[in-house]
Amino acid sequence: MTRRVRSVLLLSAACSALSACPSPSTPTRAASPPPVPPEAAPWALAVSVYPLDGGARALLLPRQPERFAAAVLFPVDAATDEPPSLEGLTRFMLEAALLETEGDDDRAAGPARRALLLGGAIHAYDDGAVAGWWVEGPERAGPGLLRLLRDVALSPRFPATRIQARAEMAREELAQTHTDLALRGLGWAVGLALGAGRPLADGPLDGTLARLHREDLARAHARLVTPARAVVAVEGVAPDLVAQIFRGWTAPPAPPPLAAGCAPAVAYQAWVAGPDGDARVVIGVPAPGPGDADRAALEELLAEADTHGVVGGPRVTLADRGARSVLVLESDGLAPDALEPVERWLADLGRALPGEAAAAPLGPRLRRAELRVRSEHALARLTSAGRAALGLLDGEATAAPGASALAITTLPADAAARARVLRALRDPDRRVRVAVGPDEARRRLELWGPVVNATRATSLCARPSGDGGDAGTR
Repeated sequence: MTRRVRSVLLLSAACSALSACPSPSTPTRAASPPPVPPEAAPWALAVSVYPLDGGARALLLPRQPERFAAAVLFPVDAATDEPPSLEGLTRFMLEAALLETEGDDDRAAGPARRALLLGGAIHAYDDGAVAGWWVEGPERAGPGLLRLLRDVALSPRFPATRIQARAEMAREELAQTHTDLALRGLGWAVGLALGAGRPLADGPLDGTLARLHREDLARAHARLVTPARAVVAVEGVAPDLVAQIFRGWTAPPAPPPLAAGCAPAVAYQAWVAGPDGDARVVIGVPAPGPGDADRAALEELLAEADTHGVVGGPRVTLADRGARSVLVLESDGLAPDALEPVERWLADLGRALPGEAAAAPLGPRLRRAELRVRSEHALARLTSAGRAALGLLDGEATAAPGASALAITTLPADAAARARVLRALRDPDRRVRVAVGPDEARRRLELWGPVVNATRATSLCARPSGDGGDAGTR
């Protein structure tokens, strides 16, 4: 989901906290809301930490009335966790684990039906930095749902025939919706901006779905889901029950290491061939990642941009990949002024509206309201605790002596951090460009410099120095 769409949903729920919320279809800049008294602590969450077998940790959050929720979470980074030819493998593995587990009495039922019979639900989760599975339901079903979560996380079957059927369905959906081109364009922008030399997409590409096998999923699961890397975040049950259900968790046999890929080439512009109707230009700019000291400043600036934005501006996505992030800006079409909305958006980022300069910055107030809305949802609380324990929270997480507790507090950014983020995002030398469309798109990019053809490539390898240097270098 893009940040623009997510912001519309969150801001609509936060109108009670702010005096003026813009309509998504407003064609002009919104009026600035009156000053809101600052708060010392926008959002805080106390989490108790308990050790589990194998080096895993249990994170116990405050109990919610009559509700239960839990998650098994672990860090992910597509650049290091996925082979170059299987982009999006992690996302597909998470979904495939929900097909069948060793703990299912009836293989035809599967985890989804087991959760439904308990009055709850089970889901996969992946935000690019943290991934896993989570369950929710009535408090009385907590023990059963927690056992189901354990089965999915620790002992998925990955049935070969059902996996192939799921992959074929996903390929048909990509073809019908033309989503593969969009994923490739965004994935190449993220990968080039992070120096990976290959696409780091938000989901499995068509080529991945055509190549993957059950063994690929099993190896990915064995690499990622180990007790030393995982946390179990829980609301609604006692720590002794969590320890009992996850007793005996040991690391599986180490899978073969990922094959060493080529040294990635440095490239700043790429072209992905596609029909004229899907033409777009995608800009990628490295941005503060989860856990970065300047992440709060970036979040505040993006919250302001969503409110102050003008219809017709670029689509904005903040793509996390492990501890790093890329701000992605997409503009449709191949007109000579296709990049104008991007340049205008970057120039206006962080600029105060008339009459707002003397008031408190709008970004901290919007972000505070957003966090309040998010804190009402169990998934946001679980993932915030998980990110804090894994060192990937865009706030402050402090561990008490003995690591028996986490105090998670998000704080507003200072002016210096906002200025640093703005300088970095506006620096044209840090941007990469990816054009999706017919050959005309490639020719337009060549006006700025060399362009690599990424239409069928799974990675860009640096050529030996005797062969003319690295591909795509300026």
